[in-house]
Amino acid sequence: RIKKADGEYAYFKSIARPLLDDQGTVKEWVGTISDITESKKYKDRIVENEVMLWGLFNKYNIGILICSADKRIIKANGRFCDMVKYSEQELNDMKWIDLLHPEDIEANAALAEEMIERKRDIYELEERFSGKNGEVIYANTNVSCVRDKDGAVKYFLITENDITERKITEKKAEEI
Repeated sequence: RIKKADGEYAYFKSIARPLLDDQGTVKEWVGTISDITESKKYKDRIVENEVMLWGLFNKYNIGILICSADKRIIKANGRFCDMVKYSEQELNDMKWIDLLHPEDIEANAALAEEMIERKRDIYELEERFSGKNGEVIYANTNVSCVRDKDGAVKYFLITENDITERKITEKKAEEI
């Protein structure tokens, strides 16, 4: 890198190779120098954005899942793992529908199918999960998708806001 007169740094990539005479002695060097400042800035922005997004993913107080088009869990944040009491490694062997309460599977599957059929890009619903230990977890669920260049679903992005305490309080209030 070289510091320019304005105090900014410019980054360069140099490639050189020796030209040898018949005895193998270096006769001269031939090479190129390319200004890679913009490329370096672009890469730095990508790294910064990735750090920021993964920080958000990992520290957010809402469960987050990234699932493949066939609904397999690719990535789960710590909050979601805490909600369902499964490790991320255990979740990676599952489909998100496998975690749903049996009575909620049909509605969720129908909405996900509408996304696959390009009838919608997002949906929201209240649903229940079956945790690892059999407990029921209530959640407000938001599902969106990332599509490939042909419009097919590539990933499902799912957020799960745990509303179990609220639902328990509502049930107790109904009993009074």
